[in-house]
Amino acid sequence: MSRETKKQNIEMALDDKLNEINEELGAFHKILESQFEAINTTLEQMENLQFQKKIIINIEEEEADISTNLSELINIIEYKENEIISFETNLFPNNYHKMEGYNHHTKTKNRIRVAVLEKLKEINYNTKNGTNYNSWDKAIVIFEIKKEGRIADFDNYFMKPYVDGIVLSGFLKNDTSDNLDIIYKDLDSKKQLVRVTLIKKGVEHKYIKRYFNIKKNVDF
Repeated sequence: MSRETKKQNIEMALDDKLNEINEELGAFHKILESQFEAINTTLEQMENLQFQKKIIINIEEEEADISTNLSELINIIEYKENEIISFETNLFPNNYHKMEGYNHHTKTKNRIRVAVLEKLKEINYNTKNGTNYNSWDKAIVIFEIKKEGRIADFDNYFMKPYVDGIVLSGFLKNDTSDNLDIIYKDLDSKKQLVRVTLIKKGVEHKYIKRYFNIKKNVDF
């Protein structure tokens, strides 16, 4: 075998080994990416559970001040399993421009959370096996409001207690921006009222006609 042939054979063997190493490195990179995504998902789930735990602790601490019949203040107006839940209430958070103290704000928000949680649990909780009938990954929530006076910090302050109650009831797994689209609309009502409609992502096309005038705010 000539010297040149030996050299070519060595180069081919080295190239083969290099390709083998690159393939193994690529496989490891894919494993690391998968593990990284899994860790991020776990951290997000832990953060969400910690937040729910904090809410529940706050509610328990103020349990003596909260009526046990708050669910009666929530009126279910529509429900279809794995599609839609809609309810109305005259429970409103306090406006930040009023002079009530922080504790009063917290109690009012917890009253809303508990009311929504208790009412939706009546529908969603399967007492036979301890599971929820609905547990959605993604949804659209529509807030229709008739409010006397101005609503302060509407995006965060106003809607948060209602959404917390929905999440705690099990209808929605979490309320991150990736999982929940929020729409606001004026409500034609003679009295102060808020109507909250939660529609599962994937079936929203069934409700386009009903909410045609707000279609521009969400990707149907």
